[in-house]
Amino acid sequence: MKKLISLVAALALVGSVAAAPKKPAKPAAKPAVAAPAVPATVAAVAAKSSAPTGGSKFVINAWGGYSINGKSDLTSAADGYADTTANSSFGFTSKSNDLKTQGVAGGLDFWYGDKFQFGVGAYYLQGFKSTKTMNFGSNGTTTNTTQFNYIPIVAQIRFFVFEGIYVGAGAGVALVNGAKSESSATFALTGLPYSDTYTGTAIWTEGRLGYNLKLTDVVGLDVFGIFSYQINTASFKNVVATGSGTASVTAADVKGNAFNITPALALSLRF
Repeated sequence: MKKLISLVAALALVGSVAAAPKKPAKPAAKPAVAAPAVPATVAAVAAKSSAPTGGSKFVINAWGGYSINGKSDLTSAADGYADTTANSSFGFTSKSNDLKTQGVAGGLDFWYGDKFQFGVGAYYLQGFKSTKTMNFGSNGTTTNTTQFNYIPIVAQIRFFVFEGIYVGAGAGVALVNGAKSESSATFALTGLPYSDTYTGTAIWTEGRLGYNLKLTDVVGLDVFGIFSYQINTASFKNVVATGSGTASVTAADVKGNAFNITPALALSLRF
């Protein structure tokens, strides 16, 4: 009997163990996710954009612009040409003056360096041109044309303060080009017609502010402004009579100091 009771108890224990709920199995570990591969084209672009300029540090800028020039004692003298004489004699009736103090400009800049650059530049700048006509009623007219142009040659520096943005300065001399003062008359007048020519130089100083847009490792575009100041004295001493003139007209020294602003656009080439 005892054996029977023991057997029944053992079977009951086995049944309770079998009926007990099983613990859920631990989930399998997730496979490691690999970082996405960077496409070769994207990597190449990133490498190009972050790479230094590299190569040669020699740069040439070929530029063109338009210069707006300040008035000087010289332009005032041309504007007032013959006013005293006209107002006192010869039956003066009226006058007109076409004064242009602006014109085209353009030249070449040669730079060497990277963030800090130095070099030389040479360019042409139209100074001013005055054409003045005096009307003397039935007697006729007189016309005076005076003009000055400049060829600055400067040593210069520039510094890139931010990405693409730079400031610069330069100083040198400017050759006075095509400077002359000519007068003529449609009636007999002592000293007319005559032609004065002037050759000389001006002291030239300038500052620059610009932005360089890099298109490739070799080619770029510059947008900049030149703020220049010229110091020169015009001395018309070589009076040459033409036609029936007697060359009796002389001119005193006149200062041509003036401030100029020249906005410009340049093609930049790095070699």
